[in-house]
This record gives sequence, structure tokens and C-alpha cells, in this order.
Amino acid sequence: MDGCGFEKIRVLLDGHNLGLKQPTGIGTYVLNLSECLQSLGFDLSVLYSMNTDRYGSTKDASFFQKIVNEGESGSTGIFRWGYHAAPYVFNFLFRKGIGINSINPADKFILDGFTRKIPSGASIGNLPHIFRVSQALAALTAKGTPITPSENFHFDILHLTMPLPLAKGRFKKIVTLHDLIPLKLPQSTNVNLKHYLNIINASTDDADLIFAVSEQTKRDAIDLLGIKENKIHVTYQSSNLPDELRNLSREEILPLLESYGLETDKYFIYYGAIEPKKNVLRVLNAFVKSNTDCKLVIVGKNGWLFDDVEMFFENQKYRNRIIRLPYADFVDLMYLLKGARALLFPSLYEGFGLPALEAMQIGTPVITSNSGSLPEVCGNVAHYVDPYSINDIKNAIELYSDSGDQLDSMKQLGFVQSLKFSKAEYQKRVAAGYSLLL
Repeated sequence: MDGCGFEKIRVLLDGHNLGLKQPTGIGTYVLNLSECLQSLGFDLSVLYSMNTDRYGSTKDASFFQKIVNEGESGSTGIFRWGYHAAPYVFNFLFRKGIGINSINPADKFILDGFTRKIPSGASIGNLPHIFRVSQALAALTAKGTPITPSENFHFDILHLTMPLPLAKGRFKKIVTLHDLIPLKLPQSTNVNLKHYLNIINASTDDADLIFAVSEQTKRDAIDLLGIKENKIHVTYQSSNLPDELRNLSREEILPLLESYGLETDKYFIYYGAIEPKKNVLRVLNAFVKSNTDCKLVIVGKNGWLFDDVEMFFENQKYRNRIIRLPYADFVDLMYLLKGARALLFPSLYEGFGLPALEAMQIGTPVITSNSGSLPEVCGNVAHYVDPYSINDIKNAIELYSDSGDQLDSMKQLGFVQSLKFSKAEYQKRVAAGYSLLL
């Protein structure tokens, strides 16, 4: 798939999720997409929004310092980004595009360790706090903030990897939609729905094309946003796990497991944000009611509306059975996933469900939800539960605590299912989408 006639076409991705101190699942999506685009021959750039020195000899060094030590500002950190709104407001009111500052690492900096934040070989652009300021302006006006190529930073296509309200200029625009959870499950979020919808519309209304990560997300975009079907292209996602992680041996993962007091195949694992749509509280309640000698590992930072889960963890009597890790780096996470008896991922709703795909790729059986996009991803190889039924989740835990032969079969079938979302298949879908645009 290398080449495909896309050479010399310059694509700009947003680095919003890569710029977070702890990159999210969408950050993984951006890295996989960036690798795909480069394989197809595109000239890749990434836009960040670090509050760096604007001029002088420290400008570039300041960027790398801030992306590690501070990261992308949170939506509530208005005192960090609010005063940057003034120059953007002028451009916003007069619909004048803001030129992007180029960051030039050249050979001056040692950038080992940045692989999860900066795609290899990509050009780097920066506009301090552009993402937060544009979201604030769009929340109030439902209009995007214009940006434009600058003298030393060029691009032909802007690809927003999530609905960010950056307005289209003299370039093509693609927006990836992952899910519409606040509109599908409003009880599971604490966002202002009017502001959320304004931001979504400001991002998608002027897009030339929408990439959806599943057929479920495509249907939601049509039903909830009124986007025309011919404007939406389903790419699914891919997980580019390197061979050394796919083929981990028991001997390799054992030291990490022992450091947490774990044994191979003697624990279940959940990973993801701690928030209502992820259904973590029902997982915990199902686990403590189940008859199992396995442990449970919960990996993930607090998202929103997490108080009920935190209260559960305060109960000391479960400390020997349940291990809570607020964060694990990606390699450690894959080690933990490889050693698990099964992934417990009965989310209330997912636009795609990357953990389920990663589990199948690495050879770990999946217990997951029968709703949203997860049946699209897992096909007939996962064990499906009603995510609202604690008893259903409990029965699955008990079943797979004792079932050895069935687990082995699920591992083999899961790997075959994961090939539907391979790097090559993903490249075909992405290339087909970009071909619609060019």
C-alpha cells in the first residue's frame, strides 16, 4: 500500500490528545493514523497547543519542556489558557486565519522517549492553547476558529482526530468522530450538552469528509447530528502492536506480574478511564459477588463522575482481591493484558472499543458488552454480557474462572478476528477515504 499517489500532499493532524500528560486512547488512534498516512506517502505535520516561549532561542526547547512537564491544559484550567484568548478573538471576529508557528527540533535536542507524544518524522507546529480557546469560543457561538498555513508551515489537508472547532480555510478538512456518548448516554456525563453540541457542529459543519470509527458511530452521526450518509466514511481503527508485544512469553511478563503480586492467568483486567460509561462500578460489584479465586486489576485514571468507584476502593476488605493502578505506561499495560485470564470490558457504550482489539491481538480472551460497536469489533469470538446486569457479568467471571479449553479457543479465534483490523486493512480504508477527498 506504500505510495498510492498521495506523495507531496501535506496533511496536518491535531496533537490535542498526544499533548496530554498521559495520552488517551485517542492518542493511540493519532499515532496509528500518523503511521498509516506516512506509509501512504503523505507529508505529515502535527499541530500542538503548548504555552511556549513565542520567540528567541528558547522557543523550540520550551515546546519540548512544556509537552512533558505540563501537557495540554485541562478544560477547567482557565487561568492557564484564558488570557491567550485575546489575539484569537480578533481573528475569530474578523474570520481571519491564524498562522501556525513552526517548531524545529533539527538535531539540537535529544528526543528519545517522545514516541508516544510526537509521531516519528512529522513536522511540528504550535499555537498556544488554540484547542481550549477554540472550544470556548465554539461553545458560545457554534463557530470554529480559523487557522491558516504560514510562511514556514504549510499543509493541504487538516485532519482533526476528534471534533475540535478549527474552521476550514483554503484547504480540505476531515474530522474523525469516535462516538457521541453525551448525546447517547446523557446520564453518564457532566458536560454542558448545548456547549458540547455547539462544538461538535462547529467542527463538522464545514468538514469535507467525516471519518467514523465504526458503523455504529456512522449511524449515530446520521441520527443525532443530521450528517448526510455520503459525507461519512467508516475506517474503523487499528492497533499497531509491535511483534515483541504480540509475542510476549510468560517468562518476559513474570517479573512485572510478581511486582504486583499477580500470577499468570489468575486475574481479570479492565483498563480505561474511570467514568460511568465504562461501567466500572458494576464490574467491581459483579467481581466481589462472584465465586472466583482470581484477582481483578483495574487500570485507569479518574475521568468524570467517578466518586462512586472511589468510595468502593475505600473499602479495605477488598484490597487483597482488587488491585487499582491509576496509570501504567503502554508497555506495562500490554504485559498486564497478556498475563490476564480475560479482559473485562462491559462498557455501556463504545464508538469502537480499542482495548477489545488489543486484547484479541495479544491473545487475551474478551468479556464485553452486547451493545454499541463492540459486537462489530469482536464478531463471534467474545463472550457478550448485558452491561446493565451485574448478575450477567458475575456469571461470566465465574464461567471463565474455571473454563480452560474455552479460553484457549477464544484466544485463537480472537487473533483471527483481529486481522480484520490489521494495519494493511486500515491503510486500505484510510486510503479510500482520502481518495474521496482528492
